[in-house]
Amino acid sequence: MNFTKSEQQKLKNFHGHLGPYVLLGYKIGRLAVIKLKADHKKLNTNYYGPNRPPHTCLIDGLQIATGCTYGKRNIKINNKPGLPKIILSAGQKKFVVKLKQELTSTKQVYNSTIKELTWTK
Repeated sequence: MNFTKSEQQKLKNFHGHLGPYVLLGYKIGRLAVIKLKADHKKLNTNYYGPNRPPHTCLIDGLQIATGCTYGKRNIKINNKPGLPKIILSAGQKKFVVKLKQELTSTKQVYNSTIKELTWTK
């Protein structure tokens, strides 16, 4: 998935910069919306992982991609050690993603597919 200039600008405006975790969160969120065939009114997002940057930067990307927000209470943060795991759901359908590795650069996210960076089911 490539990022359009508009998507990059939205992410930069919301998050403050284009780091690897915000970009990956956006990629995961866009893929979940497509796979679950659901909009922000029916989606719920649960993040399980360290409650500190850079891991929590995934959450900003997820919010932009899915429309799930703290205000609507359809995104939750669950502080857990280890690599982040994200569960997106719409009704009975679920999309589960767990990071395979620590990300070290924006270039790595740009040049890698979701399959190379995460486990999905």
